[in-house]
Order: sequence, then C-alpha cells, then structure tokens
Amino acid sequence: MEPQIKVGKVIEKYVALRQEKEGIERETKTKVAVIRENMNKLESWLLAAMDAEGLQQFKSEAGTAYKTTIDHAGVADWEELIEFVKANEAWTLLEKRVSKQAVKGYLDMGHEPPPGVNYVTKIVVNIRKPSE
Repeated sequence: MEPQIKVGKVIEKYVALRQEKEGIERETKTKVAVIRENMNKLESWLLAAMDAEGLQQFKSEAGTAYKTTIDHAGVADWEELIEFVKANEAWTLLEKRVSKQAVKGYLDMGHEPPPGVNYVTKIVVNIRKPSE
C-alpha cells in the first residue's frame, strides 16, 4: 500500500526546487554578464583594429573576425507613424500581429473573438511560497 502523499509536502518540495532553480539562474546570469562584457570589449577592439587598417575582416588560425551591419527600427511616435502610413498607403511598414490584451478586453465585454483571431485560454498551476 502506497503512503498517502500530503499536498503541503508536494507544495513545499515545489517551492524548494523553484528557489534552487532561481538561485542557479541568478548565478548563471551574473557569470554570463561578465563573459558578455568581456566579449563586447574584444569585439570593440577588433572593430577598431579593422577600421584603423581599413579592413572588413581578420583571418587567423583561431578563426575569422568580420564586420556585419545590423539594422534596428523602433517607433518614436505612433500617431505620427500611423498618419504617414495612411497618407502614403505604406502598410508594409507595419507588421501583422494582434494585441493579446486588446482582444481579451474585447472578449471581456461579451464579444466573440474578432474575425481571423484565434484566442486560447489555458489554465495552469502556480505555486507561491508562504509569506514570511
């Protein structure tokens, strides 16, 4: 006959494991941040050296360092952007996605999901440690 498992013991074990995981994640995050900082310094040194020598890349027995261009676009003023998009029919400047919060608000008002929108609600178990 199996011993009866107590809910409190299961929750206690879960909380202990979560705390252990969080500690490992914090430690790992700190170690990775130091490594990332050192890597950034080395990348900066290599970029400056390539610029100084007018090169696009360095090749060595250890590997190749080369320049790439990374682009980033962010919205500084949504109203201004939307006016521009409308006035110029520049819809390709926008990406297609729906706001989860706006759809939930729409559903909360008693409506069905808007046409073309799939909305899924999932129930999961969360556990918190006792307050101290």
